Amino acid sequence: MTEAAKAVAYHHEPWQCPHKEFNCLDAVYVANNFTRRQNPPDQLMTAPLNVDYLKEIRAGMLARTHNVPAKESEQEPAEAVAG
Repeated sequence: MTEAAKAVAYHHEPWQCPHKEFNCLDAVYVANNFTRRQNPPDQLMTAPLNVDYLKEIRAGMLARTHNVPAKESEQEPAEAVAG
């Protein structure tokens, strides 16, 4: 299933689709929730954002980011040797 198809299929409950990083599915989930709160399309109640889920996704992303070595261009320059 493509990422776009997953975003359509799981945007009300993204935690039902196994993944470990914030992706388009999570962006659609958050955007849908905010949009429904700003301009309710019907009388149905909008569930609150699952903050625990979003924290879990964020924590997983941060853990992986901190374990990835910096690109050469992002590393601190070597100190010049005084002559």
